[in-house]
Amino acid sequence: MFVEKDSLIRMCRRAMEIFKEALFPSNIYCICCGEAITPSMLYSLCDGCLKNLRWANHASCDKCGKPLQEDYWRNLCTDCRETDFHFKRGYSCVEYGMFEKMMLKDYKYHGRPYLGDKLAWIMADRLESEDIKADWILPVPMERSKEKKRGYNQAALMARGLSRRMGIPWEKDLLLRHRKTQVMNNLSPSDRRENVLGAFSLKSGGEDLVRGRKILMVDDIYTTGSTLNECSRVLLDAGAEEVRFICFAAGSNRLHWEEDGS
Repeated sequence: MFVEKDSLIRMCRRAMEIFKEALFPSNIYCICCGEAITPSMLYSLCDGCLKNLRWANHASCDKCGKPLQEDYWRNLCTDCRETDFHFKRGYSCVEYGMFEKMMLKDYKYHGRPYLGDKLAWIMADRLESEDIKADWILPVPMERSKEKKRGYNQAALMARGLSRRMGIPWEKDLLLRHRKTQVMNNLSPSDRRENVLGAFSLKSGGEDLVRGRKILMVDDIYTTGSTLNECSRVLLDAGAEEVRFICFAAGSNRLHWEEDGS
């Protein structure tokens, strides 16, 4: 019986992760500051970092889940008031600040793929209080060349960890990114939407897997929602019943001058 090449690669990578974990346990250092911790510490975070992270446990946008300012009197963030997003609901675990940025930078650029399971642990706990019923967990697709260079897709590793904790099947390559897009850091919200338009598609036969199904998308950070919105559009056009998403971090709500008085 032949094993598909991609499946064999995933099996080998998983075996290497287990081997590395046995040699270099990932729960002896804080995943944020790197200080030594005891294995029993929650999320592999030291007490200081556990307090310093900007947990999204206060007011949040009813649509995308982005944390809202304490004096913000609306139930939708500025982006969700201005844009008719395709996804049904989003959730985030922390607001994107200094410590959160440091964690994600280490995860994505410093060769620490094991952090995916730690962040999935946080995500699973965040979703525990929500009435989430999903048939598939899907990661936001990554450009093949970028994934090959990095060695892993950070969203896929979080999706895999979330799948294990929630008991919902996941699929890495059901949704594909079939063209390169610009780096979005310095793009306006409208330019971001244009940048990802038509960048995603389902794999051959994927329509049969998503038709009538509830999808939970996974990504590391949410800013304007352009990428997740385009992914959601593709899935809904293919017949998905609904699309929700979970991100580890979300950017802060942007305010207009008439809202913040500036």
